[in-house]
Amino acid sequence: MSRKSKPNPLQILHRLSLEFSASKDVQEVVFRVLNSPVALIPYHRAVLLECRNGRWKVRGVSGQVESEKYSELNRPWINIVRSADVSTPLRIDSQKLKKNGAQGWKKLEQLSGKLDMAAVPISPWGKPRFVLLLERWAEEWTDNDLAILKTLAHSMRSAFERFIRRGKRDICFECLFRKRFALAAVIAAFIALAFVRVPLRIVAPCEVVPAEPYLVTAPLDGVLEEVVVEPSQHVDKGDLLLRYDKRGVLEELEVAKRQVKMLQSSLSQSTYGAIASEEDRAELKILKYKLEQEKIRLELAKFRASQLDVRANAEGLVVLDSPDAWRGKPVSVGEKVLMVVDPENTKIRIWLPEKDRVDFSTDSEVDIVLNANPDNNHTAKLNYVAVHVTPDSKGVPSIPAEAVWTRTPQGVYLGMQGSAIIHGPDSSLLYYLLRKPLSKIRPYLG
Repeated sequence: MSRKSKPNPLQILHRLSLEFSASKDVQEVVFRVLNSPVALIPYHRAVLLECRNGRWKVRGVSGQVESEKYSELNRPWINIVRSADVSTPLRIDSQKLKKNGAQGWKKLEQLSGKLDMAAVPISPWGKPRFVLLLERWAEEWTDNDLAILKTLAHSMRSAFERFIRRGKRDICFECLFRKRFALAAVIAAFIALAFVRVPLRIVAPCEVVPAEPYLVTAPLDGVLEEVVVEPSQHVDKGDLLLRYDKRGVLEELEVAKRQVKMLQSSLSQSTYGAIASEEDRAELKILKYKLEQEKIRLELAKFRASQLDVRANAEGLVVLDSPDAWRGKPVSVGEKVLMVVDPENTKIRIWLPEKDRVDFSTDSEVDIVLNANPDNNHTAKLNYVAVHVTPDSKGVPSIPAEAVWTRTPQGVYLGMQGSAIIHGPDSSLLYYLLRKPLSKIRPYLG
């Protein structure tokens, strides 16, 4: 019977080096470093620690897919590495450990029994970053073992260097030149941007509104009986729009008529009667004065009665929120009730954000993009910009502005909303790109 030959350590070492170099990422390197060397040199448990910014953490433990972040063993391992001077593969002497390291060693011995530990530093690009702790329970590490580990550490280091960038001190002159060239290119780009001139564009919300609406306001103080038209209803000139509650006004008219008739009768009797004294003549004058007053009141009552039915003075569509909301509602003279508008005669109302108020000329070009039809771009010209700030429909402090169409648009209806792109004065492209960021940080610069 043939006996199976014992594996050659050099072959195993070569195979491990190939495995390390074939890793696809850092995590795979960590896994192989923790679990593969056992084929070359036996141990019971391997722990890989990593130092970042002066702080040690457990990166992985053999036999585990992921290290347990809050394991009770993490602190003892970290204390041992901090207490030992690990600059070359060595067997850790528990007697030379500092207080925290010695306490960590005792805790590990309580769990594993007799403990012997080897430490292998792994220094990618010459900087100590990883330490591999290899534990043996009830068996000691020999000098021959440490020599093998030292050779194996070179393969581990090369595997890590494939995925870890060099530190600042290890940057070659070519890399430094490349960075300086990139910095110079950025500075040159900024200078070029400062000389390129582009029109300053402001984007603001807008709405299509009637250009010349006919406002229907309350002609009298009183109570509305009803609004007889509906929103978006087409009306002709002279059509009835709304009517008042007539009872009070007609009663006032009847009272005024009776008063005039009574005073006319009294005046006729006094005129044809005998005027015996100055007192009779004075009383006659008073009656004439009172009659004139009541005639004026009668004319006023007739006028009020003639205003009880409000009719349209222009042809168009009715703009009204809710007819039922006006039923039985008291109104004052001049209070707006509804509008009659020409749907073909429109303009654009723009709400400029207060922070975007720049020096626009009244004939600045405006591109209108409506939400309902974003594929089409309509052109207009700015003809009015207010000098005051007022809240828009959403309560945002804004500056109202208006624009008129350069040509009558097709498929544009009242109430449509969208965005107005206003072309302002020319500015440098650098200022155009940095204007808003600068406005945010400027208050903090003093």
